[in-house]
Amino acid sequence: MTLGLSRAVLRAEGKRLLRFGVVGLAATAVHLAVLAALIRWCGWAALWANSLAFCAAFLMSFSGNYRWTFRARIDRAIALRRFLITSVAGFGLNTAVLAFMVHGMSMPALPSGMVAALLMPVFAYVASRVWVFRDPGPAAR
Repeated sequence: MTLGLSRAVLRAEGKRLLRFGVVGLAATAVHLAVLAALIRWCGWAALWANSLAFCAAFLMSFSGNYRWTFRARIDRAIALRRFLITSVAGFGLNTAVLAFMVHGMSMPALPSGMVAALLMPVFAYVASRVWVFRDPGPAAR
């Protein structure tokens, strides 16, 4: 036993983390593929293309995490709203960490951005695990 957690629980959480990582990488690939296609083949401006690519990646990430990573039983519309809130909060947290490191600690922008970006999957996983995809149970239905 480790901290009162059984090996089965730790193994299950490890598998969930791995699935979360795979979904995140797939969402990144979708984002980049849509971005490239819209810019190269459709002639879209980068910012417009990025906006649509972000939306495609967002939906892919939500679907993958809803169905596969967390195998959610919560109502899809509730989970989608929570996922959107978490994404916006993650962006805000990312921006706050970056601003603090650059302006408050006088750190260089690129390393600060890398630290801020690396914190986001941790935030997203924890928020998804404990709130976004958590089934409220039969009493709340």
